[in-house]
Amino acid sequence: MKKAEIIKMIKDMSERKSLMKSYSNGKITKDQLEQRGVKLVKPF
Repeated sequence: MKKAEIIKMIKDMSERKSLMKSYSNGKITKDQLEQRGVKLVKPF
Protein backbone atom coordinates (compact mmCIF):
# COMPACT_ATOMS: atom_id res chain seq x y z
CA MET A 1 0.00 0.00 0.00
CA LYS A 2 1.23 3.45 -0.83
CA LYS A 3 1.60 6.12 1.81
CA ALA A 4 -1.05 8.30 0.14
CA GLU A 5 -3.58 5.45 0.21
CA ILE A 6 -2.98 4.88 3.91
CA ILE A 7 -3.42 8.58 4.70
CA LYS A 8 -6.65 8.66 2.69
CA MET A 9 -7.93 5.56 4.49
CA ILE A 10 -7.23 7.05 7.93
CA LYS A 11 -8.89 10.30 6.88
CA ASP A 12 -11.99 8.41 5.70
CA MET A 13 -12.13 6.48 8.96
CA SER A 14 -11.93 9.59 11.12
CA GLU A 15 -14.56 11.29 8.97
CA ARG A 16 -16.84 8.29 9.38
CA LYS A 17 -16.25 8.32 13.12
CA SER A 18 -17.27 11.98 13.43
CA LEU A 19 -20.35 11.31 11.29
CA MET A 20 -21.36 8.46 13.57
CA LYS A 21 -20.82 10.70 16.58
CA SER A 22 -23.10 13.41 15.21
CA TYR A 23 -25.63 10.72 14.23
CA SER A 24 -25.71 9.30 17.74
CA ASN A 25 -26.07 12.83 19.12
CA GLY A 26 -29.09 13.26 16.87
CA LYS A 27 -27.63 16.01 14.69
CA ILE A 28 -28.00 14.12 11.42
CA THR A 29 -30.44 11.45 10.27
CA LYS A 30 -29.80 7.91 9.07
CA ASP A 31 -30.55 8.98 5.48
CA GLN A 32 -27.92 11.72 5.63
CA LEU A 33 -25.40 9.16 6.86
CA GLU A 34 -26.16 6.83 3.95
CA GLN A 35 -25.93 9.70 1.45
CA ARG A 36 -22.38 10.30 2.65
CA GLY A 37 -21.53 6.66 2.03
CA VAL A 38 -21.57 5.37 5.58
CA LYS A 39 -23.10 1.93 5.90
CA LEU A 40 -24.60 1.15 9.28
CA VAL A 41 -23.43 -2.26 10.41
CA LYS A 42 -25.32 -2.52 13.67
CA PRO A 43 -29.06 -1.88 13.60
CA PHE A 44 -29.88 1.38 15.34
